Amino acid sequence: MVARLLGLLFVFVWALPAGTPMAAERFVDNGDGTITDTGRGLMWLRADDGVERSWAEAVSYCEGLDFAGYSDWRLPKIHQLESLIDPANSPTIAPVFNVKPSYYWSSSVSLSSATSAKYVNFFYGNTYSYSKDNTYYVLCVRQEAAADREPLAAVISVDASDSEPPFAVGFTSSVTGGEEPYFYEWDFSDGETASIANPRHVFDAPGTYEVMLTVSDNAGDITVAIKKLVLPMAEAAAAAAGPMEETLAPAPT
Repeated sequence: MVARLLGLLFVFVWALPAGTPMAAERFVDNGDGTITDTGRGLMWLRADDGVERSWAEAVSYCEGLDFAGYSDWRLPKIHQLESLIDPANSPTIAPVFNVKPSYYWSSSVSLSSATSAKYVNFFYGNTYSYSKDNTYYVLCVRQEAAADREPLAAVISVDASDSEPPFAVGFTSSVTGGEEPYFYEWDFSDGETASIANPRHVFDAPGTYEVMLTVSDNAGDITVAIKKLVLPMAEAAAAAAGPMEETLAPAPT
């Protein structure tokens, strides 16, 4: 039995992604009400203050917070909150934190509704979007000393060949600078979204679409790239080229 347990433990440790610290090593209790995430270079509040706030109040609270000698706190991005989720625990977060099995705001807004924002439910360990008027708990975060890096930037390129609907379009994102990993949020302006680097999307009707890509990085920086897409692409290319010149035969002599 002991040999079998040791074997299972070996498999678990071996299966961890390279460079991923185990929870006990990744989170350090600083003894002043803060937790350092050594895997991402972030410092978190160890606990919320027990007050539920609207989204706007949550943003203002973190930006105005002066705690443990730091005044550069902010409301975390959704991917930063998600990085704390640990389904093995209840609440679904590393035990070093003192939070409730409840809802916690992120600073990330919903792509489908300007009046909604994203939050994490530490009861189920899931992510949702809901009205900014709702009141949830707050766990502020700050970035530890950042290394010198190029500003975050993104460019969109497209690949489309269909001349009739539906139009299948491939999108490629080129991201530079910032601090990896990058996190992607696409809005295709037809009600559909995606969250991968290079999505393929089908547009049902011809027309002009303003595709927006929002990229955030591990440091919480954000950049936005917009691509105006006219479908079908052949018509857009012809319009850009202008009217064709007519070639006349020389006059008879």
